[in-house]
Amino acid sequence: MIYFSDSAESLSEKLQAGRIQGPMLCEKPSDEFDAETVLGKVVGKINGPIILTGHQPVFHHPGILVKNLLANELARRSGGTAVHMVHDTDEEEIVFQFPERFGDSVRKQSVRLNGSGGILQNESISNTSKKQMRETIQSLFGGVRRTLAPEMAQQVHRSLAWLEEIVETGIRPMDIPDQLRLKWEEANGIQVKTIYSSQLFESPAFRCFFEYIRSHGPRFRGVYNRLLQEYRQAKGIKNPAQPLPDLHENELPFWVVIDGNRTPFREGKTSVDGSAKILPRAVTLTLFCRLFFCDIFIHGLGGERYDRITDEILREFFDFAGAPFTAASATLALKPRADLRIDGRSPQAIMRDLRALEFDPTRFLEKSHPVRIEKEARIRDRVAKPDQRATLHREFLRLNSMARETLTGLEADLIREQEKSRIVEINRSFYGARDLPFFFYDLTELFTAVRNYGLLFEKRSPSASLAAVRS
Repeated sequence: MIYFSDSAESLSEKLQAGRIQGPMLCEKPSDEFDAETVLGKVVGKINGPIILTGHQPVFHHPGILVKNLLANELARRSGGTAVHMVHDTDEEEIVFQFPERFGDSVRKQSVRLNGSGGILQNESISNTSKKQMRETIQSLFGGVRRTLAPEMAQQVHRSLAWLEEIVETGIRPMDIPDQLRLKWEEANGIQVKTIYSSQLFESPAFRCFFEYIRSHGPRFRGVYNRLLQEYRQAKGIKNPAQPLPDLHENELPFWVVIDGNRTPFREGKTSVDGSAKILPRAVTLTLFCRLFFCDIFIHGLGGERYDRITDEILREFFDFAGAPFTAASATLALKPRADLRIDGRSPQAIMRDLRALEFDPTRFLEKSHPVRIEKEARIRDRVAKPDQRATLHREFLRLNSMARETLTGLEADLIREQEKSRIVEINRSFYGARDLPFFFYDLTELFTAVRNYGLLFEKRSPSASLAAVRS
């Protein structure tokens, strides 16, 4: 399943609107807040609309990858610039997941590349993790043929070869998946420029953004919490942490980095002198980007949920609509080898048959079988002759016993089927997994869907109008 939140017509309208000069939050030289200037210092010349997306530097699965494919397609058809923002200031587990065969079943295995609780940009990859990755990659060169359809081998081997090179030179855990993404994009003609979120957060624009919210902290907190409560009520959400938790007293949606670790920012309790590093949380990250650095922001499904709140904060707190957002996601299935079973009845369905064989075996007989015909007659008698229930019960036991004798071997067959069904269930669960690295999947459907969506978009929005000079 591939999901785009906007119709092509709606997305066309969003991009044709162009960027509107954001609210003046602080008195600073204008070039320090200009998107082309700030982004251009890092990624080079910016042309046309800025289509911005991003994610943590984890191994991208198709649901993440589709955002970059869409950004590339929109930039290509609109004469714009696609930019991927790597969230290197997050704390995130970086895990390489891969298939491994055990007899007739395949299960997900993993190698973890980092510890826990550290900011990604500050971490170093250990020799132990590098050794585990080398061994895993080597085993996968041959092992992939035992788990995936033969036509997937060439694609997987190419990515494994890239990964092998990257592991040797990688310094940080985040470098491994991030460099793999860049290699794959280059090989497939995906022109998406890369910027690290830490580079944006070092800009004067971000400091100004933070100071403005801090100087209006009580009002921001009030707007933020009220909008969250209204959203939960409208959606019937009971969990107070969804889609985002409320801000506590004196709290604002930022982190302050102390001794390399993030801690929540609290007014009056957190030092914010010139040396303090301030980082945004999820909602303030997209608020900042949509105020200053893009013409459209591409989210996944999770970001789409909380950016409904961001829309309202922009309007109510900043009195400004900000850049619009759209969302894209994808769920693809892995392609199994033909000798690995993924079809069959569930263990629960077979267990129901085993219970029926014990208590009502006649149901497995042909409708024309004499024992089944007689039992159905006795069932009718039970309704018509309630005073003979004891006699009829003995008849039911006799007929059930006769049916079981006729069905000799069925119980053994069902038990064998149940054993196989457990393997089928394991395989079905694995091959339906959406979160393995992208190169284990056949991405043809993804490319086709994005290209067709882009064609629809192009029909509604001539590139000349999209590349027009914006105010």
